[in-house]
This record gives sequence, structure tokens and C-alpha cells, in this order.
Amino acid sequence: MRSVGLKVVCQLMVLAFLMASALAQEVVSAEEFAARCAAGGGNLTLNRSLRVESGMAEMGACTVNLRRFQLEILDAQLAFAGHFATRGAQGSEVRLDRSILYQDHTPAELVHIALVANQVRVQDSAIRFNGNVHLVGDNWVTEDPLGLLPPLPGRTDGGNVLVEVSDIFSIYSDVLMAASRNGLGGKIDVKKSRVFGEGDIMMEAGNRLGGLRGEIKIEYNAIVAWHDIRMQTGTTGSVLVRRNFQPFEIFGETFNGIDTMATLTISSELIGQTDVFENRVVAHKGVLIRSQGQTRTRENNFDGSGPVVVRGLLCESADNNPDVACQ
Repeated sequence: MRSVGLKVVCQLMVLAFLMASALAQEVVSAEEFAARCAAGGGNLTLNRSLRVESGMAEMGACTVNLRRFQLEILDAQLAFAGHFATRGAQGSEVRLDRSILYQDHTPAELVHIALVANQVRVQDSAIRFNGNVHLVGDNWVTEDPLGLLPPLPGRTDGGNVLVEVSDIFSIYSDVLMAASRNGLGGKIDVKKSRVFGEGDIMMEAGNRLGGLRGEIKIEYNAIVAWHDIRMQTGTTGSVLVRRNFQPFEIFGETFNGIDTMATLTISSELIGQTDVFENRVVAHKGVLIRSQGQTRTRENNFDGSGPVVVRGLLCESADNNPDVACQ
């Protein structure tokens, strides 16, 4: 009996080893990653987690089906002549660290990027495309992961988008950061970064039907758009916009903090919390800060902005320049 039991234990150990090996992360160079995308006709499906580490490569259009795995791009530079997208299920992750993803100068048309996974993390990196730049902590059931058509969102809880010490640029189009828009507990955290969009910049967490407890934190950044900037959570959500006054030079002009030629909207819904503290804000067509719960604004410089409106069921507004009263 003892020998039979030992044999079963050994078999289980071998099975566990084989399963761990199958799920272990594979490491390839940037050049090999580009070659695999090209060999698949612009489509790559992961059967285990993949790390793209070091090197430089030029790529055509590529869509990576993550399934439930991780795609990590580390110390690499990838230049795209076609659209780049990832599609991930619950538990998937895209991570950029010390890397640059950008549009190749060859194509005249807009090239878009859409990183869609349960977790999207961009740290010490740069994303620069002429077209749309979408970072989405969600699970989209769609035939068009690049966001060129309206997506059909599948509910994903705990979606997360983290951008830290990075540049996120859409030279001629929109920037979207979204997390669990119709799920629970989506989080967007943007810190010590520069975000630019010639179109709109949208940050959304738990703000659609069924979305709850979305959280947005925007701290120590420079955020510049030619069109609207919107930061929105839904029911029981919270938005914290704090100490965004960093300088940002682009196209020969210097901007500070949050700057838009159009409108800035910062909002949460029922039982929500909207806090806006110590920012430099220029929104030429006006600012709306609101909540159907509690709204607090303090020590912001709105000089140069259009009309500034602050609203909340519970509302505090103090020490702003110019003085802004709750409505």
C-alpha cells in the first residue's frame, strides 16, 4: 500500500511540474515578437504568459489574444506601421516597463493602439501614436478591439489601469483610460505622467449601467487636450484630482497642470465622492466639478478658465483662485 501511495504522489508531482512548465512565462526578444505577429498574419494567441524583453523592432498590424495570460514588454522599442491591440479575459494583464511603443513614420493614415486586459500597467514608458490610444482594464466582447466601432462591453470586475512616470500621447486623436465601466471596483491611477490628446481625453471607471465603486486617482501630472477632458465614475465611485501642476512643453508651447481648449468635467454619481485639490487648471470653455454625493474643491488655480461650476449634495469649496462658491 505504501508503494502505491508513493507512486500516486510521484505522479501528482510530475503532473504539477508539467502544468507549471506549461504555464511558465516565455521570454522572447522584440524582433522575435514582431516575427511571430507577422507569421500569424497579424494575429497572435497566447498559450502561456509572454515577456518581450529588450531589442528594437518594426511591426505591422498585430492583435494579441491574451486569453487569461500576461503580456509583458520590458526594455523594448516597438515601431508600428499598423494597428496594435490586445484582447484579454478576466485575469489577463498587459505590462509595459521601461519601453516605448510608437507609430512608425511611414504610414500617412492614423495608427491606433488599444491595450485591453483585466490589468493594464504602464510604468517608466512611452506610448506615442497618431491615432487613438486606449488603455482599458476591462473585458470587451467585440469584433473590433481597436475601438474603431462601438464596443460591446462584457462585465469585468476589478479592472485596473495604472500609468506611472510615463508619456501617453495621441497626436491627432483621442486618449481613453477605462476600468470596469459596467463592473465593480474598477481603478484608474495616473501619477507623475504626461498625457496629451489632440481630441478628447477620457478617464472612466464604473460609470456605466451596472458599474459600482469605480475609483480614479490623478496626481502630479500634466494633462493637455485640444478638446474635452472628462474624469467620470458612477454610483458609489470616487474621483481624486490632486496636485496636477507640472509643466509640459509640446509643439513649442508650455502648459501647466490640466489644460484644455474646451471643457473639463470631473464627476461622480449617487453616493459618490469628488475631490479636487491644489491643481493648476485652464479649461477655456469652462469647468464642471460635481457629485451626487460629496464634492470638495480646495486651493485650485482656475485663472484663465471659462465658468467654473461646483456642485454636490454635500459641497465644500475654499481657497480657490478665483473664488468659487458651491451651486
